[in-house]
Amino acid sequence: MNIRFLTKSQVKQCLVTVCVNFSFLNYCFTIGWLSNAITVYTSEHSPLSTGPLTTSQISLMSSVVFLTAIPGSLLFGRLSDWIGRKWSLYLGNIIYTMGFLLLALATNYEMIVVARALNGLGMGCAFVVTQIYVSEIAEKEIRGILGAVYNSTVSLGSLLARLICIFVDISGQSYIFIGTNVICWISFCSRYTSIFAPSWTIRGC
Repeated sequence: MNIRFLTKSQVKQCLVTVCVNFSFLNYCFTIGWLSNAITVYTSEHSPLSTGPLTTSQISLMSSVVFLTAIPGSLLFGRLSDWIGRKWSLYLGNIIYTMGFLLLALATNYEMIVVARALNGLGMGCAFVVTQIYVSEIAEKEIRGILGAVYNSTVSLGSLLARLICIFVDISGQSYIFIGTNVICWISFCSRYTSIFAPSWTIRGC
């Protein structure tokens, strides 16, 4: 595919895809956050009121994201049929933001687990609804390359997550992650992400 041969409609579809794939940055931040958090929360200088975390606590903190992502995927897959793809992405982004905000304010282990559980629900939404949305708005000539934007976004997000964890303290990281959610909201609210829904999914997409 040559960029010179893209139609105006296809160029806009590319912009839509880039915008909605911002949700995968949240996934990368959710996973990347662990690289620094494990070291901080298991040290004798742990900022948590409950003290340093044990190995079993770290295991639950790490895995709860994937435990809630499973029902999250099923929930948002069905929900997107009821209220539309775009409204489902809005809701998933709200859940992600709540999770990151709770992480920033966490003072004990229980708050972290709840925050990570919320992140898992948001992850389930991102993996299901984003892919459905992109496949529905993309013309068949460019559907393959637009689907590949996901891989690029995950690679970029993973790099950003590692850099943020290196240079920013554990509490400040979550506020940066919340900032990326603001970017998601701006991109979702742009006129480009609401004009390409096919006739059978036009409601709420």
